Amino acid sequence: MKQSKQLAGFLLIMLIIGVTAFYGYRIQEARTAQNRHVTITPDMQIELTAEEREFINSLGTLKVAVDERFPPVSCYSRKTGEFDGVSIEVLRILSQTLGFKYTLIPYDELSWIDHLNLIRDNKIDILCAASITDERKSYGYFANTVYFEMNYALIGAIDHHVRLSRINDIARYKVGLVEGMSVNDYLLKFADPQKVTYYRTFDDAFAALRNQEVSLISHNEAAFVERYFTGKLFDYEIVFSINDNIRRYAFFSPKTEKGKKLIQILDKGMKRLDLKAIAGQYYEDKSIFAYYKDHVMQEQRMNELRKFFLLLLLTTFIIFMIATVLMRRRNRELERLAATDYLTGVKNRHALFSEFSDMARLQQSSIIYVDLDHFKAINDNFGHEAGDRVLQEIAARLQKCLPQASVYRMGGDEFLLILESGREFDGAVLLSQIEQPVYHNQNMYCVSASIGYVDITQCSGKSLNEIITMADTVMLQAKASGKNRMVNFSCTMNREPGAEETVGD
Repeated sequence: MKQSKQLAGFLLIMLIIGVTAFYGYRIQEARTAQNRHVTITPDMQIELTAEEREFINSLGTLKVAVDERFPPVSCYSRKTGEFDGVSIEVLRILSQTLGFKYTLIPYDELSWIDHLNLIRDNKIDILCAASITDERKSYGYFANTVYFEMNYALIGAIDHHVRLSRINDIARYKVGLVEGMSVNDYLLKFADPQKVTYYRTFDDAFAALRNQEVSLISHNEAAFVERYFTGKLFDYEIVFSINDNIRRYAFFSPKTEKGKKLIQILDKGMKRLDLKAIAGQYYEDKSIFAYYKDHVMQEQRMNELRKFFLLLLLTTFIIFMIATVLMRRRNRELERLAATDYLTGVKNRHALFSEFSDMARLQQSSIIYVDLDHFKAINDNFGHEAGDRVLQEIAARLQKCLPQASVYRMGGDEFLLILESGREFDGAVLLSQIEQPVYHNQNMYCVSASIGYVDITQCSGKSLNEIITMADTVMLQAKASGKNRMVNFSCTMNREPGAEETVGD
């Protein structure tokens, strides 16, 4: 039992280690994602004029709109439970170096056109993730300092097998564009307007591509790479990278005097920042194949880690199960040995009292108490080896003669048999079997037996010890009467207890 508890404890420890290591890997991965904040150093601090400081203080808390589905510029991180991205990090630094407060408003139900209209209608102070275009400059102010640059790409479904060698080839295909995207005007120079369909969101565009309503859609390449892995968009691929139309991203404010002054102060603060290093925390400019390779390697590491701990747990479990089976077998063997007479192989006195601790099992049984006659002489004259051989042979004969009975060695040359009621028992036959010669080492040894018999059905209310004493009493009577005989013990009212019924010589 103690060993079993130790093994169970070991298995539990290994399980805890495995789970901790597995989730520790995930936690470390999450920490890596969280640890993108740039440390603000003294050289980033900006000295504002009294007028600028007064203006900043008059703004109160700025309302900043973010697109939570546009990584790496802006997005909502499920790992951190916060908004993340290049624009969010730059804004965080500026708020501390310039001394303004802001709140992020995730207009997640709005399309990109709706986001732009927030600036057009002067409902927010800053819009993140907006690329600079002449059309947008007509209703808002962009900061002069660009915090991120990236290109768009044409995305296709893998099973459509669309291939482009140059941008002009898109005229042959149905193209899906998202309303309000800055790249749309550029693509319309090459696409067939009759084959262009506009969608409200990128999710709608991907659904159309999946349903083969269009053959290509446009998407910011860096954003697609991020979504490719996090959203498991493995059925899609970059068909063509539009490298000659780089989109430049800057903070965007309404075309008001307030918006103009705010943008000027933001520009002043961004001149002190290493924007390239900040952007590098969120996005490394490399091909989709490099990203795919990194992703595969990361998955392989995770799979190896899972397999290792799965194998460790499985091995531990198998060892535990094998040890448990072996311990159970060993315990059963120890129990069997504890209940077995080492010399004769029959059950011992301990087994008798263990098996019949409940007297209800004996209510319909009878007890046969056997004591060998002349056994001491064999031990004295021929030695204990001869005596042991005689005991072994007599035990075997008792089992053979009464196979339906349970045989116990009570000690020395005494045996006790328990026979279920209704079983046939002939004392004369048993006595005859016992007195047959025993041969060993060319010697012949002869013994007989004195037997006491008790029918338990006639002795209700008696304990096992009392019944054994009764059997022993009549056995002694048989021995005193001349040996090699059996005497019954009677508990009936019309006969004297211990009255004899002799069977034998």
